[in-house]
Amino acid sequence: MAQKIDPKCLKAIIHQGRALQNLQRFDEAIKSFQRVQSIDKKQTKLVEGYVKEAKRLQEIHEKEKQTVLLESSGDVTTMKIKEIISKLRKEEISYACLSDILDELKNLIDKDIHKTIFRTNGGFRMLAENPAIKRLLKKDKCHSDTESKVLVRILNLLSKVCLETGMFSFLDNG
Repeated sequence: MAQKIDPKCLKAIIHQGRALQNLQRFDEAIKSFQRVQSIDKKQTKLVEGYVKEAKRLQEIHEKEKQTVLLESSGDVTTMKIKEIISKLRKEEISYACLSDILDELKNLIDKDIHKTIFRTNGGFRMLAENPAIKRLLKKDKCHSDTESKVLVRILNLLSKVCLETGMFSFLDNG
């Protein structure tokens, strides 16, 4: 409606781009954002931010589509990652076993697509829901080498899934 009244209303064009982005129509969203820049050259930095975000979301969307194909094809690594996440979400496991399982999971995640599989299959939720991990994270300090080892495995897994993908690249900015 705002664009009908004023076709050069920057706010309306940006909202249109965001709506298209939410509908996963990324190319159209990018064109909408770039239209802002053609109307007002002073908005270059703003437009670059919106375009960068749209491209990032488009990449995530494409990876998620690839995971569906891998899951439906019965890919062995994909199935193993899903199985481990499911097991850890449901079962009470000793710290010694948990340490080994977390290490196995980290080693299975050797490609970007596996990181997406971890994320889309509740890997982060599993870390929050596993009873042994919850207990360990609530402690003020570790009381054994095994508990320390589990914490290190959790951090190694998170590092592999998040930091190596640039998911938290904002941390590099100091």
